[in-house]
Amino acid sequence: MINGAGMQRTKAKRKVLLIGWDAADWKVIRPLMAVGRMPHLQRLIETGASGNICTLHPVLSPMLWTSIATGKRPFKHGIYGFYEPTPDRQTIQPTTSLQRKTKTVWNILNQNKLRSSVVGWWPSNPVEKINGAMVSDLFFKSSTKSGYKQAPPPESVHPEELTELLTSLRYDISEVTADEIRAFIPEAERVDQDNDQRMAVCAKILCECTSVQNIATQLLESQDWDFMGVYFDAIDHFSHAFMKYHPPRRDFIPQEDFDLYHNVVTMGYCYHDLMLGRLLELSGDDVTTIVMSDHGFHPDHLRPKYVPSEPAGPAVEHRDLGIFVINGPGIKKGEQLHGLSLLDVAPTVLSLYGLPVGKDMDGRVIATAFESPMRVRTIESWDDVEGDDACHDPEKVLTPEQSQQAIQQLVDLGYMEAPSDDDDENVRRAEVELEFNLARSYLDANRHQDALPLLRELYAQNPSEYRIGAQLALCYRQLGLVDELHALVEMIKVRRISEAQVAKKKVQRYLEIVAKRKLESKPAKEDNEESAQDQEQTSSLAEEYLTSEESVEFRTLKGRAKLNLYALEFLGAYAMIARGQYKEGVESLKRAIDDDPSKPGLYTLIAEAYQQLEMYDEAIEALQTILKIDENSPQGHQGLASVYLAQGRNESALAHAQSSVKSMFFNPRAHFVLGQALVNLGNETEAIETLRVAVQQNQNFEEAHTALASLYESQANTWLAAEHTEWAAASRTVSSEQRLSKEEAAVPEIPDFEEDDPIIPDRITEENDSTDVLPTLGSGVWWNRASPVKHPDDYITIVTGLPRSGTSMMMQMLQAAGVEPHTDGNREADESNPRGYLEYDRTKSLATDNAWVVDAQNKSLKVVVQMIQHLPAKLNYRFFFMLRDLDEVVESQYRMLERNGAHGADMSPEKLKGIFTKHLEEAQRIIHESGMPAVLLDYARVVQNPLQAARSVSMLLNRETDLSRMAESVDKGLYRTRVQAIGNQAASG
Repeated sequence: MINGAGMQRTKAKRKVLLIGWDAADWKVIRPLMAVGRMPHLQRLIETGASGNICTLHPVLSPMLWTSIATGKRPFKHGIYGFYEPTPDRQTIQPTTSLQRKTKTVWNILNQNKLRSSVVGWWPSNPVEKINGAMVSDLFFKSSTKSGYKQAPPPESVHPEELTELLTSLRYDISEVTADEIRAFIPEAERVDQDNDQRMAVCAKILCECTSVQNIATQLLESQDWDFMGVYFDAIDHFSHAFMKYHPPRRDFIPQEDFDLYHNVVTMGYCYHDLMLGRLLELSGDDVTTIVMSDHGFHPDHLRPKYVPSEPAGPAVEHRDLGIFVINGPGIKKGEQLHGLSLLDVAPTVLSLYGLPVGKDMDGRVIATAFESPMRVRTIESWDDVEGDDACHDPEKVLTPEQSQQAIQQLVDLGYMEAPSDDDDENVRRAEVELEFNLARSYLDANRHQDALPLLRELYAQNPSEYRIGAQLALCYRQLGLVDELHALVEMIKVRRISEAQVAKKKVQRYLEIVAKRKLESKPAKEDNEESAQDQEQTSSLAEEYLTSEESVEFRTLKGRAKLNLYALEFLGAYAMIARGQYKEGVESLKRAIDDDPSKPGLYTLIAEAYQQLEMYDEAIEALQTILKIDENSPQGHQGLASVYLAQGRNESALAHAQSSVKSMFFNPRAHFVLGQALVNLGNETEAIETLRVAVQQNQNFEEAHTALASLYESQANTWLAAEHTEWAAASRTVSSEQRLSKEEAAVPEIPDFEEDDPIIPDRITEENDSTDVLPTLGSGVWWNRASPVKHPDDYITIVTGLPRSGTSMMMQMLQAAGVEPHTDGNREADESNPRGYLEYDRTKSLATDNAWVVDAQNKSLKVVVQMIQHLPAKLNYRFFFMLRDLDEVVESQYRMLERNGAHGADMSPEKLKGIFTKHLEEAQRIIHESGMPAVLLDYARVVQNPLQAARSVSMLLNRETDLSRMAESVDKGLYRTRVQAIGNQAASG
């Protein structure tokens, strides 16, 4: 055993400078280097080695940077998220370094009498009293308004006597000059800072990364060091806030926003290169420099349009591949590195100092970066080595005051929302997140057996968390629990759709509250002209008109109301293919592609199904689609390698398998396919090395052990052949022993979803308390629930009903909701309809000419019920079906004809009503059987309670609307006059 306790301080043979750029991505860097805008990084690449580095899952920075520093996966190092309960479980606190349960590189160096400076590493608060200097991540958090007005948190600087000096070096937002801002936002003068905080956000990020640089350069100049680790989170923050404006402009980004902020991300990268140049200048010539990121960030067509409204939702913008550059004495020049993992960094750093690598580390030394073969020594675990490692005492905890201060500082600085007053719920939610992230870490390491009990328990306790159910489904399939997978998926789909429908109703109730409070907040004598504020979308005003608790529930409901059709179709197909229902699975996946064609996972699953059906050309086409979406996709290359191997196309299989492992080295299945291709090509020596990697990554990989045994047998190496035969048998035994009992594998018992009606204050009327927003057919409003609503702009919105049943009124309400009418304007307003008809003449000839209907995409179109049957098929419609008392309809039609000097049908009102009833029933049947979303609205109810009707209309539109403005489009007086006239005539008759 190595014991560092008695060693004397000796200067290391080389220094290592490790620079972390969170979320840095080659797709942004390479174009900038091509035009000479990142010269310092470019020099490191040209005179050193570089490549992609693969992240871990979940892609959450505190977990990832701890893995980088320890060489271990999260389930070994103990950091599972952003927040954690306090030790007494009374409240929550930001994740601390106290939760880490293994040694970092600087701890190991410390017990080997080497000095380190660590700046901003996440998480590193409270700091460890290492041999050198440490400044925690919380030291650098600032505010868009007050800057560094607050003092740094306690225990955020070591040695403590440096606190005053380093605090003075923090770059405050008040110091930012106009020229500095213009470097990022050239037209900064155009920004309306009263209503647009994005420039302040940019300044805040700039201040924080400049502060990290100031402290790092100060320590480089004033401290003796052997290792220095400096972490910058600014590229990640710049990207989350401004990558949406990065060129090229996407259709949903307003031109004005793009013009103002398109340069921010670019300048963020260039500024980091400038800071890198100064760090290199100060570090000296004998240093080995590593510049890396923990993951990438989609800068192109792969960046998502929407961010999930869930914990850590912004991680969807991250890319699995980050950057890695290493430069220094003994490093290859211009070398392209492949198959790197975040877990490889700590072992490589230790080897640079000639120190052994712990066998319990999950990474490997990046030997291909070195000019000479690297001699790698190992020990069982550095955690067993005694000596002064400067780790915190296991009994150390933050005081309640420190925990509260840390949380409050992040709240005040805008890094997190204020926790609710319910401490028990805060603690529960934190524990759910930590357990979920731990389970995902197990899944990422192919330890599904360890993840399963965690996920089952989590989903049983949180059945509304779709993301947990989806991960449990993945776990079931990987463990071969097909029946359980199918049952779970069916339960998830039914529950998720029901929850989305109910959540939409509750969102609309809240929007109605906002609309009412908005109206009540106007001065009593305000004129009728709406202010600019009134014209904004009602939902965007929710935070202003709701209490803090209402706002929390409102945001939760909005997220739950968004139904991800892609995810549900994918999950269903996932279960079908696992059960061998390959054709059915493909059909479901094709529907998911129609909803969102940009998801590579869809095509991976389609290819798997086609390969099972031996439809190889179709499988290849699907996999090539993945590479068109993302040319570096390891899944796409692995899939193609597998299909080509099945076809006997070994050269192609070899090339794609190599591409797969170059992108993502930890992938035992890809190594296995690569090994099989090498065997078929007669290269047994390389095949053995490749298959050995596969079993190193998954020691229970029975197929790989069997293949190795066969290869060794062919080489007459009977000892190794016997060893791998035994391993294969042991793998079968392990699989058998690990089979779960029915109780252990059973789908969690989830109560049926019930539409509870939580107390939402300030209802509009007593009637609304008891009236469902969308009652069943027969009570006045019907919603065709057979087809969930897609994206709000995917439809032609049809307003239908009998003439004089309120269709024009509904067209006007939709126009107030922002749905443009498809009209030619030929029919002018008149006494019968003073607000206009909003009709289109060609609807009269739908029976013979309907090709033009596609032109009404994203618009509303009025079509009488008699013409519904002539609408062209294969288009997406949603229907607003107007009903009105037939006596009123007939009388209104007669009166209109009389005013226009025309004559109607020569038949009695009773016979006319009978015909109208048949027309209505036939139109309802056609719409219902189509499965298209529809709402049935009673004309009288709309007029009597237009706000209630506006809410129902908004639900079917599935978009944010101004309910009060929609309600105001209804002319109540006109209806009262008509009803009174009809009533008077009936009385006199």
